[in-house]
Amino acid sequence: MKSFWLRTPAANIIRDRRHEQNMDAIQKSLLEQIAGLHEVPAGAYNFRVNGQAAGRSTTANIDIVTKEDKPGIDIIIKPGTKNESVHIPVILSATGLKDLVYNDFYIGEGSDVTIVAGCGIHNGGDADSSHDGIHTFHIGKNARVRYVEKHYGEGDGMGKRVMNPTTVVEIAEGGYMEMDTVQIRGIDSTHRVTAGKLGKDATLIIREKIMTHGQQRATTDFKVDLDGEGSSANVISRSVAKNKSYQLFKSVINGNNRCAGHSECDAIIMDEATVSAVPEITANNIDASLIHEAAIGKIAGEQIIKLMTLGLTEAEAEAQIVTLALRRANDGGIANILDYIPENVKLLPNTSGARNAEEAVRIARLSRELCHSDMVKIEVIRDTKYLLPDNYETAKATEILAKEGFVVMPYMYPDLNAARDMQNAGAACIMPLAAPIGSNRGVCTKDFIQILIDEIDLPIIVDAGIGRPSQACEVMEMGAAAVMANTAIATAGDIPAMASAFKNAINAGREAYLSGLGRVKKDGASASSPLTGYIHE
Repeated sequence: MKSFWLRTPAANIIRDRRHEQNMDAIQKSLLEQIAGLHEVPAGAYNFRVNGQAAGRSTTANIDIVTKEDKPGIDIIIKPGTKNESVHIPVILSATGLKDLVYNDFYIGEGSDVTIVAGCGIHNGGDADSSHDGIHTFHIGKNARVRYVEKHYGEGDGMGKRVMNPTTVVEIAEGGYMEMDTVQIRGIDSTHRVTAGKLGKDATLIIREKIMTHGQQRATTDFKVDLDGEGSSANVISRSVAKNKSYQLFKSVINGNNRCAGHSECDAIIMDEATVSAVPEITANNIDASLIHEAAIGKIAGEQIIKLMTLGLTEAEAEAQIVTLALRRANDGGIANILDYIPENVKLLPNTSGARNAEEAVRIARLSRELCHSDMVKIEVIRDTKYLLPDNYETAKATEILAKEGFVVMPYMYPDLNAARDMQNAGAACIMPLAAPIGSNRGVCTKDFIQILIDEIDLPIIVDAGIGRPSQACEVMEMGAAAVMANTAIATAGDIPAMASAFKNAINAGREAYLSGLGRVKKDGASASSPLTGYIHE
Protein backbone atom coordinates (compact mmCIF):
# COMPACT_ATOMS: atom_id res chain seq x y z
CA MET A 1 0.00 0.00 0.00
CA LYS A 2 1.41 3.38 -1.02
CA SER A 3 2.29 5.94 1.57
CA PHE A 4 0.61 9.32 1.46
CA TRP A 5 4.01 10.81 0.82
CA LEU A 6 4.86 8.80 -2.28
CA ARG A 7 2.80 10.99 -4.55
CA THR A 8 5.34 13.57 -5.60
CA PRO A 9 4.62 17.25 -6.29
CA ALA A 10 6.02 19.44 -9.03
CA ALA A 11 9.71 19.28 -9.84
CA ASN A 12 10.56 22.70 -8.41
CA ILE A 13 9.73 21.55 -4.88
CA ILE A 14 12.58 21.20 -2.44
CA ARG A 15 11.74 18.30 -0.10
CA ASP A 16 12.97 18.06 3.49
CA ARG A 17 12.68 14.31 4.10
CA ARG A 18 13.84 14.56 7.70
CA HIS A 19 10.31 15.50 8.68
CA GLU A 20 8.40 13.00 6.59
CA GLN A 21 6.34 10.22 8.15
CA ASN A 22 3.50 8.01 7.10
CA MET A 23 -0.03 9.03 8.05
CA ASP A 24 -2.74 6.67 9.20
CA ALA A 25 -6.30 6.59 7.85
CA ILE A 26 -7.71 8.92 10.52
CA GLN A 27 -5.03 11.53 9.92
CA LYS A 28 -5.52 11.40 6.15
CA SER A 29 -9.27 11.82 6.59
CA LEU A 30 -8.76 14.87 8.80
CA LEU A 31 -6.40 16.35 6.25
CA GLU A 32 -8.98 15.94 3.54
CA GLN A 33 -11.64 17.64 5.69
CA ILE A 34 -9.65 20.74 6.61
CA ALA A 35 -7.54 21.26 3.50
CA GLY A 36 -9.26 19.28 0.74
CA LEU A 37 -6.09 17.24 0.24
CA HIS A 38 -5.88 13.57 -0.62
CA GLU A 39 -2.35 13.81 -1.94
CA VAL A 40 0.69 15.99 -1.44
CA PRO A 41 -0.05 19.45 -2.87
CA ALA A 42 2.04 21.27 -5.42
CA GLY A 43 3.89 24.21 -3.88
CA ALA A 44 5.23 24.77 -0.42
CA TYR A 45 3.75 22.97 2.57
CA ASN A 46 4.32 22.10 6.21
CA PHE A 47 2.24 19.37 7.85
CA ARG A 48 2.08 19.17 11.62
CA VAL A 49 0.77 15.94 13.19
CA ASN A 50 0.37 15.45 16.94
CA GLY A 51 2.74 18.29 17.79
CA GLN A 52 5.51 17.24 15.40
CA ALA A 53 6.55 18.16 11.88
CA ALA A 54 5.31 15.43 9.55
CA GLY A 55 6.18 16.73 6.11
CA ARG A 56 7.64 19.83 4.52
CA SER A 57 8.60 21.26 1.16
CA THR A 58 9.76 24.65 -0.07
CA THR A 59 10.05 26.36 -3.44
CA ALA A 60 12.49 28.78 -4.97
CA ASN A 61 10.28 31.66 -3.78
CA ILE A 62 8.86 30.29 -0.52
CA ASP A 63 11.00 29.16 2.39
CA ILE A 64 9.84 27.50 5.60
CA VAL A 65 12.15 27.62 8.62
CA THR A 66 11.70 25.97 12.02
CA LYS A 67 11.75 28.42 14.94
CA GLU A 68 14.52 27.90 17.45
CA ASP A 69 13.06 29.69 20.48
CA LYS A 70 9.51 28.26 20.49
CA PRO A 71 7.35 25.78 18.61
CA GLY A 72 6.41 26.91 15.13
CA ILE A 73 7.74 28.02 11.77
CA ASP A 74 8.60 31.13 9.78
CA ILE A 75 7.14 31.24 6.25
CA ILE A 76 9.15 33.64 4.10
CA ILE A 77 7.72 34.65 0.72
CA LYS A 78 10.03 36.56 -1.60
CA PRO A 79 8.95 39.90 -3.09
CA GLY A 80 7.15 39.57 -6.41
CA THR A 81 6.06 35.94 -5.89
CA LYS A 82 2.93 35.24 -7.92
CA ASN A 83 0.44 32.38 -8.20
CA GLU A 84 2.00 30.17 -5.53
CA SER A 85 0.46 28.53 -2.49
CA VAL A 86 1.38 27.38 1.01
CA HIS A 87 -0.42 24.59 2.89
CA ILE A 88 0.12 24.45 6.67
CA PRO A 89 -2.53 22.09 8.15
CA VAL A 90 -2.41 20.79 11.72
CA ILE A 91 -3.75 17.37 12.75
CA LEU A 92 -4.33 15.99 16.24
CA SER A 93 -5.29 12.34 16.61
CA ALA A 94 -3.71 11.63 20.00
CA THR A 95 -6.07 11.94 22.96
CA GLY A 96 -5.13 14.47 25.63
CA LEU A 97 -2.57 16.36 23.51
CA LYS A 98 -2.13 20.11 24.16
CA ASP A 99 -0.58 21.63 21.07
CA LEU A 100 0.73 25.20 20.85
CA VAL A 101 2.37 26.65 17.76
CA TYR A 102 3.61 30.08 16.63
CA ASN A 103 3.72 30.70 12.88
CA ASP A 104 4.99 33.94 11.35
CA PHE A 105 4.37 34.87 7.70
CA TYR A 106 6.58 37.39 5.94
CA ILE A 107 4.87 38.35 2.67
CA GLY A 108 7.23 40.20 0.36
CA GLU A 109 6.35 43.39 -1.51
CA GLY A 110 4.18 42.93 -4.60
CA SER A 111 3.59 39.19 -4.07
CA ASP A 112 0.25 37.42 -4.58
CA VAL A 113 -0.19 34.09 -2.76
CA THR A 114 -2.75 31.73 -1.26
CA ILE A 115 -2.25 30.22 2.20
CA VAL A 116 -4.34 27.24 3.32
CA ALA A 117 -4.30 26.43 7.01
CA GLY A 118 -6.74 24.66 9.31
CA CYS A 119 -6.82 22.17 12.13
CA GLY A 120 -8.54 18.82 12.53
CA ILE A 121 -8.91 16.99 15.85
CA HIS A 122 -9.90 13.36 16.31
CA ASN A 123 -10.50 12.59 19.98
CA GLY A 124 -11.49 9.06 20.83
CA GLY A 125 -10.52 9.19 24.53
CA ASP A 126 -11.56 10.81 27.81
CA ALA A 127 -8.92 13.56 28.02
CA ASP A 128 -9.33 16.94 26.31
CA SER A 129 -7.33 17.64 23.14
CA SER A 130 -6.53 21.21 22.15
CA HIS A 131 -4.68 23.26 19.57
CA ASP A 132 -3.70 26.90 20.01
CA GLY A 133 -2.30 28.41 16.83
CA ILE A 134 -0.88 31.94 16.86
CA HIS A 135 -0.42 33.21 13.30
CA THR A 136 1.18 36.59 12.61
CA PHE A 137 1.14 38.08 9.12
CA HIS A 138 3.58 40.78 8.01
CA ILE A 139 2.19 41.81 4.62
CA GLY A 140 4.45 43.99 2.52
CA LYS A 141 3.63 46.93 0.30
CA ASN A 142 1.10 46.12 -2.45
CA ALA A 143 1.16 42.42 -1.54
CA ARG A 144 -2.00 40.29 -1.73
CA VAL A 145 -2.86 37.29 0.44
CA ARG A 146 -5.83 34.93 0.43
CA TYR A 147 -5.95 32.97 3.68
CA VAL A 148 -8.23 29.95 4.12
CA GLU A 149 -8.67 28.28 7.51
CA LYS A 150 -11.02 25.42 8.40
CA HIS A 151 -11.60 23.81 11.79
CA TYR A 152 -13.07 20.35 12.20
CA GLY A 153 -13.55 17.87 15.03
CA GLU A 154 -14.63 14.25 15.30
CA GLY A 155 -14.31 11.15 17.46
CA ASP A 156 -16.56 9.30 19.89
CA GLY A 157 -14.52 9.93 23.04
CA MET A 158 -15.71 11.91 26.05
CA GLY A 159 -12.76 14.30 25.89
CA LYS A 160 -13.39 17.76 24.45
CA ARG A 161 -12.00 19.10 21.18
CA VAL A 162 -10.70 22.64 21.77
CA MET A 163 -9.29 25.15 19.28
CA ASN A 164 -8.17 28.70 20.05
CA PRO A 165 -6.78 30.34 16.90
CA THR A 166 -5.19 33.79 17.06
CA THR A 167 -4.46 35.74 13.89
CA VAL A 168 -2.51 39.00 13.94
CA VAL A 169 -2.34 40.96 10.69
CA GLU A 170 -0.11 43.93 9.85
CA ILE A 171 -0.68 45.27 6.33
CA ALA A 172 1.63 47.84 4.74
CA GLU A 173 0.64 50.47 2.16
CA GLY A 174 -1.58 49.11 -0.59
CA GLY A 175 -1.57 45.60 0.84
CA TYR A 176 -4.60 43.32 0.71
CA MET A 177 -5.67 40.30 2.78
CA GLU A 178 -8.79 38.18 2.40
CA MET A 179 -9.57 35.71 5.21
CA ASP A 180 -12.11 32.88 4.87
CA THR A 181 -12.52 31.00 8.14
CA VAL A 182 -14.93 28.12 8.67
CA GLN A 183 -15.77 26.03 11.72
CA ILE A 184 -17.21 22.98 10.03
CA ARG A 185 -18.39 20.97 13.05
CA GLY A 186 -17.28 18.98 16.08
CA ILE A 187 -15.45 21.74 18.02
CA ASP A 188 -16.59 21.80 21.64
CA SER A 189 -14.93 25.07 22.60
CA THR A 190 -13.23 27.81 20.62
CA HIS A 191 -12.03 31.36 21.18
CA ARG A 192 -11.18 32.94 17.83
CA VAL A 193 -9.12 36.14 18.05
CA THR A 194 -8.24 38.30 15.06
CA ALA A 195 -6.39 41.62 15.26
CA GLY A 196 -5.46 43.87 12.35
CA LYS A 197 -3.45 47.06 11.84
CA LEU A 198 -3.79 48.61 8.40
CA GLY A 199 -1.56 51.14 6.69
CA LYS A 200 -2.31 53.55 3.85
CA ASP A 201 -4.78 52.17 1.25
CA ALA A 202 -4.60 48.71 2.87
CA THR A 203 -7.60 46.36 2.80
CA LEU A 204 -8.69 43.55 5.13
CA ILE A 205 -11.71 41.34 4.36
CA ILE A 206 -12.79 38.71 6.89
CA ARG A 207 -15.55 36.15 6.25
CA GLU A 208 -16.38 33.83 9.13
CA LYS A 209 -18.79 30.88 9.09
CA ILE A 210 -19.57 28.96 12.26
CA MET A 211 -22.05 26.26 13.23
CA THR A 212 -22.43 25.07 16.82
CA HIS A 213 -24.60 22.34 18.27
CA GLY A 214 -25.04 20.38 21.50
CA GLN A 215 -23.28 22.16 24.37
CA GLN A 216 -20.60 23.76 22.19
CA ARG A 217 -19.29 27.28 22.86
CA ALA A 218 -17.77 29.66 20.33
CA THR A 219 -16.41 33.15 20.94
CA THR A 220 -15.26 35.40 18.12
CA ASP A 221 -13.17 38.46 18.95
CA PHE A 222 -12.26 40.87 16.14
CA LYS A 223 -10.29 44.12 16.52
CA VAL A 224 -9.17 46.19 13.54
CA ASP A 225 -7.26 49.50 13.67
CA LEU A 226 -7.64 51.51 10.47
CA ASP A 227 -4.54 53.65 10.86
CA GLY A 228 -3.68 54.50 7.26
CA GLU A 229 -5.41 56.99 5.02
CA GLY A 230 -7.74 55.20 2.62
CA SER A 231 -7.63 51.92 4.53
CA SER A 232 -10.71 49.69 4.71
CA ALA A 233 -12.01 46.65 6.55
CA ASN A 234 -15.05 44.43 6.04
CA VAL A 235 -15.79 41.91 8.80
CA ILE A 236 -18.69 39.50 8.15
CA SER A 237 -19.79 36.67 10.43
CA ARG A 238 -22.45 34.12 9.44
CA SER A 239 -23.44 31.52 12.00
CA VAL A 240 -26.00 28.95 13.08
CA ALA A 241 -26.47 27.99 16.75
CA LYS A 242 -28.42 24.78 17.47
CA ASN A 243 -29.50 22.78 20.53
CA LYS A 244 -28.05 24.36 23.71
CA SER A 245 -24.91 25.83 22.17
CA TYR A 246 -23.62 29.34 22.84
CA GLN A 247 -22.03 31.92 20.53
CA LEU A 248 -20.54 35.32 21.30
CA PHE A 249 -19.53 37.72 18.54
CA LYS A 250 -17.41 40.75 19.47
CA SER A 251 -16.13 43.21 16.91
CA VAL A 252 -14.18 46.43 17.37
CA ILE A 253 -13.24 48.73 14.48
CA ASN A 254 -11.27 51.89 15.19
CA GLY A 255 -11.21 54.49 12.42
CA ASN A 256 -8.05 56.51 13.04
CA ASN A 257 -7.83 58.20 9.65
CA ARG A 258 -9.88 58.73 6.51
CA CYS A 259 -11.09 55.16 6.13
CA ALA A 260 -14.06 52.82 5.69
CA GLY A 261 -15.07 50.02 8.05
CA HIS A 262 -17.99 47.61 8.10
CA SER A 263 -18.86 44.94 10.66
CA GLU A 264 -21.77 42.52 10.28
CA CYS A 265 -23.03 39.62 12.37
CA ASP A 266 -25.89 37.53 10.96
CA ALA A 267 -26.89 34.55 13.08
CA ILE A 268 -29.63 31.95 13.01
CA ILE A 269 -30.70 30.70 16.42
CA MET A 270 -32.48 27.37 16.86
CA ASP A 271 -33.80 25.21 19.71
CA GLU A 272 -32.45 26.46 23.09
CA ALA A 273 -29.27 28.07 21.80
CA THR A 274 -27.94 31.50 22.85
CA VAL A 275 -26.26 34.07 20.61
CA SER A 276 -24.82 37.45 21.64
CA ALA A 277 -23.44 40.13 19.33
CA VAL A 278 -21.39 43.07 20.65
CA PRO A 279 -20.32 45.26 17.72
CA GLU A 280 -18.32 48.43 18.50
CA ILE A 281 -17.13 51.17 16.15
CA THR A 282 -15.06 54.22 17.10
CA ALA A 283 -14.30 57.12 14.78
CA ASN A 284 -11.18 59.06 15.74
CA ASN A 285 -11.14 61.03 12.51
CA ILE A 286 -13.80 63.22 10.93
CA ASP A 287 -13.44 61.35 7.62
CA ALA A 288 -13.84 57.88 9.10
CA SER A 289 -16.90 56.06 7.71
CA LEU A 290 -17.91 53.13 9.93
CA ILE A 291 -20.96 50.86 9.93
CA HIS A 292 -21.99 47.95 12.10
CA GLU A 293 -24.92 45.55 11.70
CA ALA A 294 -26.20 42.67 13.78
CA ALA A 295 -29.16 40.36 13.17
CA ILE A 296 -30.09 37.37 15.33
CA GLY A 297 -33.25 35.36 14.95
CA LYS A 298 -35.02 32.26 13.76
CA ILE A 299 -34.76 33.58 10.23
CA ALA A 300 -31.67 35.79 9.89
CA GLY A 301 -31.34 38.02 6.88
CA GLU A 302 -30.50 36.17 3.71
CA GLN A 303 -29.29 32.98 5.31
CA ILE A 304 -32.59 31.16 5.13
CA ILE A 305 -35.30 32.79 3.06
CA LYS A 306 -38.00 30.56 1.72
CA LEU A 307 -39.80 31.97 -1.28
CA MET A 308 -42.79 29.77 -1.96
CA THR A 309 -46.01 29.99 -3.94
CA LEU A 310 -49.10 31.95 -2.88
CA GLY A 311 -52.12 30.72 -0.94
CA LEU A 312 -50.40 28.25 1.38
CA THR A 313 -50.33 28.38 5.13
CA GLU A 314 -47.10 29.29 6.89
CA ALA A 315 -47.01 25.80 8.40
CA GLU A 316 -47.10 24.23 4.95
CA ALA A 317 -44.59 26.41 3.17
CA GLU A 318 -42.86 28.53 5.81
CA ALA A 319 -42.76 31.33 3.24
CA GLN A 320 -41.10 34.51 4.51
CA ILE A 321 -41.28 36.61 1.36
CA VAL A 322 -43.79 36.57 -1.49
CA THR A 323 -43.05 38.39 -4.73
CA LEU A 324 -45.84 39.92 -6.83
CA ALA A 325 -46.15 41.97 -9.98
CA LEU A 326 -47.76 45.40 -10.12
CA ARG A 327 -48.84 46.07 -13.68
CA ARG A 328 -52.58 46.78 -13.60
CA ALA A 329 -55.52 47.22 -11.27
CA ASN A 330 -58.69 45.13 -11.25
CA ASP A 331 -62.02 46.74 -10.48
CA GLY A 332 -64.69 44.90 -8.50
CA GLY A 333 -65.80 41.30 -8.51
CA ILE A 334 -62.30 39.82 -8.54
CA ALA A 335 -60.73 38.26 -5.45
CA ASN A 336 -57.84 40.16 -3.90
CA ILE A 337 -54.70 37.99 -3.82
CA LEU A 338 -53.52 39.91 -0.76
CA ASP A 339 -56.34 38.33 1.25
CA TYR A 340 -54.61 34.96 0.88
CA ILE A 341 -51.16 36.04 2.08
CA PRO A 342 -50.51 35.76 5.86
CA GLU A 343 -49.90 39.09 7.60
CA ASN A 344 -46.43 38.11 8.77
CA VAL A 345 -45.20 37.39 5.21
CA LYS A 346 -43.18 40.17 3.57
CA LEU A 347 -44.37 41.50 0.20
CA LEU A 348 -41.69 41.87 -2.46
CA PRO A 349 -43.04 43.86 -5.43
CA ASN A 350 -41.29 43.25 -8.74
CA THR A 351 -41.04 45.27 -11.92
CA SER A 352 -42.25 42.51 -14.23
CA GLY A 353 -43.23 43.99 -17.59
CA ALA A 354 -40.50 46.64 -17.59
CA ARG A 355 -38.53 46.79 -20.84
CA ASN A 356 -35.92 49.32 -19.78
CA ALA A 357 -34.53 51.05 -16.69
CA GLU A 358 -36.96 53.96 -16.95
CA GLU A 359 -40.01 51.69 -16.86
CA ALA A 360 -38.57 49.65 -13.98
CA VAL A 361 -37.96 52.79 -11.90
CA ARG A 362 -41.52 54.00 -12.51
CA ILE A 363 -43.03 50.65 -11.46
CA ALA A 364 -40.80 50.50 -8.37
CA ARG A 365 -41.89 53.94 -7.22
CA LEU A 366 -45.53 52.95 -7.71
CA SER A 367 -45.05 49.73 -5.79
CA ARG A 368 -43.59 51.57 -2.81
CA GLU A 369 -46.69 53.73 -2.58
CA LEU A 370 -49.08 50.79 -2.88
CA CYS A 371 -47.26 48.18 -0.76
CA HIS A 372 -45.54 50.51 1.73
CA SER A 373 -42.31 48.58 1.21
CA ASP A 374 -38.84 49.74 0.19
CA MET A 375 -38.01 46.26 -1.08
CA VAL A 376 -38.23 45.79 -4.82
CA LYS A 377 -37.15 43.05 -7.20
CA ILE A 378 -35.87 44.56 -10.46
CA GLU A 379 -36.90 42.70 -13.60
CA VAL A 380 -36.03 44.29 -16.93
CA ILE A 381 -36.88 41.98 -19.82
CA ARG A 382 -37.12 43.00 -23.47
CA ASP A 383 -36.51 39.53 -24.92
CA THR A 384 -39.99 38.10 -25.52
CA LYS A 385 -38.95 34.58 -26.55
CA TYR A 386 -36.56 33.42 -23.83
CA LEU A 387 -37.46 36.14 -21.28
CA LEU A 388 -33.80 36.72 -20.43
CA PRO A 389 -33.06 39.77 -18.26
CA ASP A 390 -31.24 42.82 -19.62
CA ASN A 391 -28.27 43.16 -17.29
CA TYR A 392 -27.25 46.62 -18.53
CA GLU A 393 -30.67 48.21 -18.00
CA THR A 394 -31.03 46.33 -14.70
CA ALA A 395 -27.79 47.84 -13.37
CA LYS A 396 -28.98 51.33 -14.40
CA ALA A 397 -32.28 50.89 -12.55
CA THR A 398 -30.48 49.47 -9.52
CA GLU A 399 -28.27 52.54 -9.21
CA ILE A 400 -31.18 54.98 -9.46
CA LEU A 401 -33.39 53.16 -6.96
CA ALA A 402 -30.61 52.44 -4.45
CA LYS A 403 -29.89 56.19 -4.27
CA GLU A 404 -33.60 56.71 -3.50
CA GLY A 405 -33.43 54.39 -0.50
CA PHE A 406 -34.89 51.24 -2.04
CA VAL A 407 -33.72 47.78 -1.01
CA VAL A 408 -32.94 46.63 -4.54
CA MET A 409 -32.90 42.93 -5.49
CA PRO A 410 -31.90 42.66 -9.17
CA TYR A 411 -32.87 39.64 -11.27
CA MET A 412 -30.05 39.01 -13.74
CA TYR A 413 -28.31 36.62 -16.08
CA PRO A 414 -25.33 35.19 -14.12
CA ASP A 415 -22.43 37.29 -15.35
CA LEU A 416 -19.65 38.24 -12.94
CA ASN A 417 -18.95 41.68 -14.37
CA ALA A 418 -22.64 42.61 -14.42
CA ALA A 419 -23.04 41.35 -10.84
CA ARG A 420 -20.12 43.52 -9.75
CA ASP A 421 -21.73 46.53 -11.45
CA MET A 422 -24.97 45.88 -9.56
CA GLN A 423 -23.12 45.44 -6.29
CA ASN A 424 -21.30 48.73 -6.82
CA ALA A 425 -24.62 50.36 -7.73
CA GLY A 426 -26.06 49.47 -4.30
CA ALA A 427 -27.86 46.15 -4.79
CA ALA A 428 -28.91 44.38 -1.57
CA CYS A 429 -28.47 40.95 -3.17
CA ILE A 430 -27.98 39.31 -6.56
CA MET A 431 -30.69 37.07 -8.09
CA PRO A 432 -29.25 35.02 -10.99
CA LEU A 433 -31.45 32.76 -13.08
CA ALA A 434 -30.86 29.02 -13.02
CA ALA A 435 -32.78 28.47 -16.26
CA PRO A 436 -35.34 30.43 -18.32
CA ILE A 437 -38.37 31.63 -16.33
CA GLY A 438 -41.07 29.01 -15.86
CA SER A 439 -39.08 26.27 -17.61
CA ASN A 440 -38.42 23.96 -14.61
CA ARG A 441 -35.21 22.92 -16.39
CA GLY A 442 -33.05 23.04 -13.29
CA VAL A 443 -29.63 24.55 -12.70
CA CYS A 444 -28.46 25.14 -16.29
CA THR A 445 -26.16 28.00 -15.22
CA LYS A 446 -24.61 26.14 -12.26
CA ASP A 447 -20.95 26.98 -12.93
CA PHE A 448 -21.67 30.68 -13.39
CA ILE A 449 -23.81 30.83 -10.25
CA GLN A 450 -20.94 29.26 -8.30
CA ILE A 451 -18.63 32.04 -9.55
CA LEU A 452 -21.07 34.64 -8.19
CA ILE A 453 -21.29 32.86 -4.84
CA ASP A 454 -17.49 32.76 -4.61
CA GLU A 455 -16.76 36.29 -5.81
CA ILE A 456 -19.71 38.56 -4.88
CA ASP A 457 -19.94 39.68 -1.27
CA LEU A 458 -23.74 39.82 -1.31
CA PRO A 459 -26.47 37.22 -0.75
CA ILE A 460 -27.01 35.15 -3.91
CA ILE A 461 -30.68 34.17 -4.30
CA VAL A 462 -31.16 31.70 -7.14
CA ASP A 463 -34.17 32.77 -9.19
CA ALA A 464 -36.08 31.16 -12.07
CA GLY A 465 -35.84 27.69 -13.55
CA ILE A 466 -35.63 25.53 -10.41
CA GLY A 467 -37.93 22.60 -11.10
CA ARG A 468 -37.34 20.04 -8.35
CA PRO A 469 -36.62 20.03 -4.62
CA SER A 470 -33.32 18.25 -5.35
CA GLN A 471 -32.25 21.19 -7.52
CA ALA A 472 -33.10 23.64 -4.75
CA CYS A 473 -31.02 21.52 -2.38
CA GLU A 474 -28.15 21.55 -4.89
CA VAL A 475 -27.87 25.34 -5.09
CA MET A 476 -28.16 25.67 -1.30
CA GLU A 477 -25.29 23.18 -0.96
CA MET A 478 -23.29 25.45 -3.30
CA GLY A 479 -23.66 28.31 -0.83
CA ALA A 480 -26.67 30.17 -2.20
CA ALA A 481 -28.50 32.27 0.39
CA ALA A 482 -32.00 31.39 -0.80
CA VAL A 483 -34.10 29.95 -3.61
CA MET A 484 -36.98 31.49 -5.53
CA ALA A 485 -39.67 28.92 -6.34
CA ASN A 486 -43.00 29.33 -8.09
CA THR A 487 -43.61 27.31 -11.23
CA ALA A 488 -42.26 24.07 -9.77
CA ILE A 489 -44.79 24.30 -6.94
CA ALA A 490 -47.69 25.94 -8.77
CA THR A 491 -47.68 23.26 -11.51
CA ALA A 492 -47.26 20.29 -9.13
CA GLY A 493 -50.02 17.71 -8.66
CA ASP A 494 -50.17 18.32 -4.89
CA ILE A 495 -49.15 21.91 -4.21
CA PRO A 496 -48.93 21.77 -0.38
CA ALA A 497 -46.93 18.52 -0.50
CA MET A 498 -44.52 19.95 -3.07
CA ALA A 499 -44.09 23.13 -1.01
CA SER A 500 -43.23 20.99 2.00
CA ALA A 501 -40.73 19.03 -0.11
CA PHE A 502 -39.03 22.26 -1.18
CA LYS A 503 -38.89 23.44 2.42
CA ASN A 504 -37.15 20.24 3.53
CA ALA A 505 -34.76 20.31 0.56
CA ILE A 506 -33.75 23.93 1.22
CA ASN A 507 -33.14 23.19 4.90
CA ALA A 508 -31.08 20.12 4.03
CA GLY A 509 -28.98 21.97 1.46
CA ARG A 510 -28.26 24.89 3.78
CA GLU A 511 -27.29 22.62 6.67
CA ALA A 512 -25.04 20.59 4.37
CA TYR A 513 -23.29 23.76 3.20
CA LEU A 514 -22.75 25.03 6.74
CA SER A 515 -21.53 21.60 7.84
CA GLY A 516 -18.92 21.42 5.06
CA LEU A 517 -19.38 18.86 2.32
CA GLY A 518 -17.21 15.77 2.41
CA ARG A 519 -14.30 15.37 0.04
CA VAL A 520 -14.62 13.84 -3.41
CA LYS A 521 -12.07 11.16 -4.26
CA LYS A 522 -11.32 11.26 -7.98
CA ASP A 523 -9.07 8.22 -8.13
CA GLY A 524 -9.78 4.81 -6.66
CA ALA A 525 -11.78 4.23 -3.53
CA SER A 526 -11.44 4.62 0.20
CA ALA A 527 -12.78 1.96 2.56
CA SER A 528 -15.22 3.22 5.17
CA SER A 529 -14.07 0.40 7.48
CA PRO A 530 -10.40 -0.21 8.38
CA LEU A 531 -8.60 -2.65 6.12
CA THR A 532 -7.09 -4.33 9.17
CA GLY A 533 -8.18 -6.67 11.93
CA TYR A 534 -9.77 -9.30 9.70
CA ILE A 535 -10.88 -12.56 11.32
CA HIS A 536 -8.95 -15.49 9.86
CA GLU A 537 -9.79 -19.16 10.18
